[in-house]
Amino acid sequence: GNGRKLEVSAILKLLGFVGNFDNDRLMKVKEMVGFWVNEDPKRYLVAEPVSVMAANFGGTSFAPGAIAWAEQGMHFLHHPQDFAKVLETGLVPRHKTNGEDIPGYVVDARHGTQTMIFVSAVIPWLSDRNMVYGFIKNTRMQTLHPIDKFIQYCKEDWDYYCDKLRKEGLSGPEFPYTPETAGKYFAEYEAEHQAASAKHSSR
Repeated sequence: GNGRKLEVSAILKLLGFVGNFDNDRLMKVKEMVGFWVNEDPKRYLVAEPVSVMAANFGGTSFAPGAIAWAEQGMHFLHHPQDFAKVLETGLVPRHKTNGEDIPGYVVDARHGTQTMIFVSAVIPWLSDRNMVYGFIKNTRMQTLHPIDKFIQYCKEDWDYYCDKLRKEGLSGPEFPYTPETAGKYFAEYEAEHQAASAKHSSR
């Protein structure tokens, strides 16, 4: 981001899309096994999973997931023999079209999350790559939303709702965090993260 501010009256968060059955026909989809068509490690078909899985918010944006999807697909193109190890677990979710309005390739968030978890657990290289995705999230967050700016936004939102409460004769507490306290918590997180990374690297 270049710091440019936009004047907008509304922001839409879109959770999903309408699938196209032509994709099922083109790829001859009978059943999706994870993101693979008919258990074929060289037929990889990913559409961003629809809905959200509130039990596991792995991220709030598209990019880290897209990197992981690309690397999963690439791995099995180069090492199709590894796909048998994934199938042997019996844990990779499966999905078929409902025959009406949801094509086979359109899966929900639970299907997508379980696929990423189970496949990474079986293939060590993909598991190791998770460390890289975490670094990307962390770095991007610090670049686009440094602590001072983030706390400022949080306080503005907090004060907005407290003001609404006060207008109704109620009271709202003062915002409890400062950039200094947030920086302290972040430093603790960074120390724990570095220790965990060092432990993982030494194995």
